[in-house]
Amino acid sequence: MYVITGATGNTGKVVAETLLAISEKVRVLGRSAEKLQPFVAKSAEAFVADVTDESEVERLFQEAVQAFGTVDVLVNNAGFGIFHAAEKLSERDIRSVMETNFFGAVFLTQRVL
Repeated sequence: MYVITGATGNTGKVVAETLLAISEKVRVLGRSAEKLQPFVAKSAEAFVADVTDESEVERLFQEAVQAFGTVDVLVNNAGFGIFHAAEKLSERDIRSVMETNFFGAVFLTQRVL
């Protein structure tokens, strides 16, 4: 099974569409149910999740393993940036970026392994 996080962004969409062309075992993740709907129409399993929420990630993998067996490929694509001068960023902004871009990817990778 293929799992693609950040599937509602440009890169995630392209990766998901490419994988859907070669496999029926594709699970896409994103924070917007509406933006995930085109994948559902193409037979992907869509999962609304925030990669910073460990309980959501755990639930995702439990459901995925029950449905498909194992995760063969994880595409850690969820992420975002805040493009301001460093001195203008709040601690909350910095933590939010790190929680998604770093810790989200680490937790997902650990879960797959």
